[in-house]
Amino acid sequence: MPTQPAWGARGTGSVTMSGTSSYVVAANSVEVVDIGGNYDTSTYQFTAPMDGTYYVAMSFCPTTLPGVTGPAQWLFKNGSVVKELGINYSSDRFETTTGVYILSLDAGDYIEQRMVNYNNTTFVLDRSRGFFGGFLIG
Repeated sequence: MPTQPAWGARGTGSVTMSGTSSYVVAANSVEVVDIGGNYDTSTYQFTAPMDGTYYVAMSFCPTTLPGVTGPAQWLFKNGSVVKELGINYSSDRFETTTGVYILSLDAGDYIEQRMVNYNNTTFVLDRSRGFFGGFLIG
């Protein structure tokens, strides 16, 4: 079997989010794996090297109390919303929210994880506990 494109990345440090409805690209700057070299640690985007069906996983972890309708993560493709993949409805901290999705990408399409705040509170995300990755299924 030829080498299948795959990537996995996490961030470092933390980020404070406040306000409402402001999408922020998740800064996953540390590559865990990047088979094929298609993940960019400066834009935090994966660019599909070939047409196919891809499996994508992402997660985030607030370390302060986010409130009842707190942070959420979204999958974006070529700058447009694809799907919300997890929202933290908990008033607890250190609860990791994970979402997975399967989608078709054409060569040159790019995808990214973005975060949004649904309430007007301030919270902190631990970037090292978050993740963005996936692989070509076929």
